[in-house]
Amino acid sequence: MFFSPIGASNFGINTSTGNFNYLSALGAQLQYSFSPKFGLEVNYKYFVSEQEKYIDSSLFSNQTIPSIGRLNLIPSQNNGLHDLQGHLAYSPNKFFSFLVGKGNHFWGDGYRSFLLSDNSSSYPYLRIESTFWNVKYTNLYSWHSDITTGNKRNKFSASHHLSWNIIEGLNIGLFETVIWAGNDTLINRGFDVNYMNPIIFYRPVEYAQGSNDNSILGLNFKGRIKNSHILYGQLALDEFYLKEIRSDSNWWANKYAIQIGYKNYELFNNPKLSFLIERNITRPFTYSHITSTLNYGHLNQSLAHPLGANFKETVEMITYKHKKWLFKQQANFITYGADSTGKNNGGNIFLSYQTRDREYGHITTQGEKYRIFYNELTVSYSLIEAINLNAFATAIIRNSI
Repeated sequence: MFFSPIGASNFGINTSTGNFNYLSALGAQLQYSFSPKFGLEVNYKYFVSEQEKYIDSSLFSNQTIPSIGRLNLIPSQNNGLHDLQGHLAYSPNKFFSFLVGKGNHFWGDGYRSFLLSDNSSSYPYLRIESTFWNVKYTNLYSWHSDITTGNKRNKFSASHHLSWNIIEGLNIGLFETVIWAGNDTLINRGFDVNYMNPIIFYRPVEYAQGSNDNSILGLNFKGRIKNSHILYGQLALDEFYLKEIRSDSNWWANKYAIQIGYKNYELFNNPKLSFLIERNITRPFTYSHITSTLNYGHLNQSLAHPLGANFKETVEMITYKHKKWLFKQQANFITYGADSTGKNNGGNIFLSYQTRDREYGHITTQGEKYRIFYNELTVSYSLIEAINLNAFATAIIRNSI
């Protein structure tokens, strides 16, 4: 058994406004093995925060802190919230493992993911992993919540991801997911057992059920060149029609996201120096649906990229490690199209795509165009490595136009 307290505190000041901000957490972690094949892990944290204005405005409109949970909107309680995560794990043999619990997940090899990201708050899930030959196959069944209307409404998802090491240094992944509402206009569906089949493709099941559920397909790859050079990427297809793509008419329902990236863990043959650069592009209306109970989101947060849709982003990161010191520089260059008054330009995945104003002529970053430059410099020092106690200082430069 392993038991440990958990604590973290971030304090900062905006040098332009003089405003003070912080995010602090206190809790505990427990790990226990009932047997070599069966174990438990639980961690609890209580958060209080006072965020920067550009973050705080989105917190109160979304009612959540990204990757943490639904906040308390009572000002006197300092946005306090409880976060309980954990899982039971069972591995009967070397081929199968089962996890049931509450948490979030990340599929892909980059800084961002268009398939499934840990950007959102945690959620209940059942995860089954099967490993054989050069293949790892994952089934993930999840329970999500929609609070767009203020009331909490249930929604569910069932996902597959097949990861295949084709040859040494080359991996291809296939992804599919379906999202459905717990209640529709006719019945209280709950978790639809038709989606429990671990190997079927979901689109035929949708048609067989006569449903309007939301399916997303995806592809990811990773190629290693001379050990230290890694190329990776993703393609997510929410909805598309090949004829419309060929016509170059920018049809609204050609909804997809593309990622391409490069990383190196031994830059200039130095094992202490790593580098990443990544380009992400998402078409308008991607991940959205007729209602927010069918979109690819949970608790007003995207289950993919935190920006939702209708944007272009470049991420650059360089890290240097020396003994107990870590130096990191990260820059994000973002261009996105915001909604204008009364007009849905496709960036907010929680708006119905039926509120679009036209069928054709939709281009990425359409609408009120904004550009964000975010640059972060961090220096950290490991105080007590055994309990992962670190001290760090960060300087952030952010400019939005």
